[in-house]
Amino acid sequence: MPQVKMNVSDFSDSVTPLLEFLRRKFPQGLGISDIVDNPDITEQVLKDKGVADTAPRRYVDLVLEGGGVHGIALAGYTYILEKMGNSFMSTAGTSAGAINSMLLHCVYTKREAVILDQDPAKYYETRSEKLLEYLSNKDLSELVDGHRWWRSLILNAFTGKVRFSNLKKYFKKFRFYAVLFVVNLLLLLLFMAGNTFLEGTQCLSHTISRWGAIVSGILLFAAICFITAQLLRGRMLYLFAERLGINPGDDFEGWVSRCMADNGIQSVTDLKNKLDKEGKRLHYRYDKCSKAGPDYAAQEDQPLTRSTAVSDTLQDKIEDPRYSISAVKEELKNRVEGTVRLRSAAPAPEKASAPEPMQAVLRSLERRVENFYHEQPVKQLVIVAADITNETKVEFPAMHPMYWGSDYSISPAQYVRASMSIPFFFKPLKVSFAASQLKLIQEEWYKRMGVRKQFTEENNYSLFVDGGLISNFPVNVFYNPEIPVPAKPTIGVKLEYEDDGVYKSIRSELGLVGSMVSTMRYFYDRDFINKHNIYRKTVRSIDTGNINWLNFNLSSREKIELFFRGALTATIFLSRHCMTGQEEQELLSYGKSVKGTEGVFSIYEGQEMVFHTEDFSLDNITFEWEQYKFDRMLADDFFKQNPTELLKKDAALVDPKIQKP
Repeated sequence: MPQVKMNVSDFSDSVTPLLEFLRRKFPQGLGISDIVDNPDITEQVLKDKGVADTAPRRYVDLVLEGGGVHGIALAGYTYILEKMGNSFMSTAGTSAGAINSMLLHCVYTKREAVILDQDPAKYYETRSEKLLEYLSNKDLSELVDGHRWWRSLILNAFTGKVRFSNLKKYFKKFRFYAVLFVVNLLLLLLFMAGNTFLEGTQCLSHTISRWGAIVSGILLFAAICFITAQLLRGRMLYLFAERLGINPGDDFEGWVSRCMADNGIQSVTDLKNKLDKEGKRLHYRYDKCSKAGPDYAAQEDQPLTRSTAVSDTLQDKIEDPRYSISAVKEELKNRVEGTVRLRSAAPAPEKASAPEPMQAVLRSLERRVENFYHEQPVKQLVIVAADITNETKVEFPAMHPMYWGSDYSISPAQYVRASMSIPFFFKPLKVSFAASQLKLIQEEWYKRMGVRKQFTEENNYSLFVDGGLISNFPVNVFYNPEIPVPAKPTIGVKLEYEDDGVYKSIRSELGLVGSMVSTMRYFYDRDFINKHNIYRKTVRSIDTGNINWLNFNLSSREKIELFFRGALTATIFLSRHCMTGQEEQELLSYGKSVKGTEGVFSIYEGQEMVFHTEDFSLDNITFEWEQYKFDRMLADDFFKQNPTELLKKDAALVDPKIQKP
């Protein structure tokens, strides 16, 4: 069934109460970054062009998790961030996250369109709204572009609340007919033997044998017909599938290509030129933060305070980006007393006040960031895919030369097509190496991977599948240990909230396979967060409710619900640090009366307002920009204990002969 076309206003109107809440809460705006643009254009020119948003923008880095149609929820999250004065410097994503990341880089806002000589009439105040326009005009069911038998099976299987109950019923039915086949085959043989033995007699046993053979024969024939039909259906489905996948994925790649072309991007070169032009016209710059931590604002414009506990030479090294952070780490730890103690007992925002030696260090770290961003910050885009022929995690466009050499004429849509190739659901993307580029491709493989690739006529291509197979949430891509004080936060958005504190039981083979796949998909990213615990403050999961990530037959209500859920999560994330219990209930109550295309609906199943987010379930995780920077400084490797000493402590717990240090 074709999906109903929607308007951007159908989505934006549904979250109006959330925006009104944030604007009441933060009447002066809510910039959560120290990277700001400074366009050489007057406010009056923007107003003359009908642009309401004339203020400079603050920029954050953004990492988006993959999750099929749940990408609509990602758009709800980014919409709230943008409406509250934040734009995206660098973005990274996998699968659905890759789609949103790429399109957010390709489109403009009205304000940007004026500055960059584009037509502002076709754009909105936010980039997320343009992304919603593309999603609104696209029948998502068309993305399932395999044979009509497959389309019917997939679109029906994942519509509504998917609990795999229908699949279980099907297998039970198949098992019933299999048992029916065996039982009636045995009965038929038994009755036929009895009928042969009693041939010529007119006794009751002969009559029972004759009719028993007839009935069992009919039931056996029915069982054979059912089993044969299912086997033939399975065989035909296999024949109708693409090589190594069910759907070719051509419709998806064509749709993304058209969205990019609508913004003047038909090649990787076009995308690069757009990002370069944005950098030149918008003049991204580091806007020194108002304070480096609580009770620190008084020192903002004062000369750097020198401390007897920290030498001038050491502070100079800390401030100079030419010196490695690790080069001064041990010296700093020896000179500054109490740093580990201070980190482990970070003071509350209203009472925090670092001792004088620590203030000098924190001030130097902040100055280092200012020096680091003396050059203009650069936008980055990272699309994660999995190269299964070379068993490699690939990050596009950085690793583009490893597959296309110096040919940048391809559409960036191929990056996204590679990233969203869900194994078996979509056919893997095949990239054949051009003969004219083989030498350069070989050089790139050796330079980046240390491998001397030998290509032949039979082995001159790569197959790509969903990047989520390796890293579904690439939160580590923008991490730079040489920047101990963040100039902009890395905001991560995950999908399908899961409580890690809940034990996950495995009771079947299907559950075992699912848990194994999930472990492989998420361990790499979770391991990074565990090692850099401060990132928990900027990563949130969207509770997507009962909407399945493979439901490409979404109703308009389900689309708006996903968008609202993403927006609600973002609203809580931005305001939780100063939210009262009454305001929490107010926010959640908006989910009981969401404005949809066919009237008001609730995102909750019953009267109880159950909405999951880390802000409600984890301690010490609320985000506030100035406090986050302060915590990030103290959480940096500067102030972590030596791993060797930690290992000695662990060993002492299990070996009594090893004394604790």
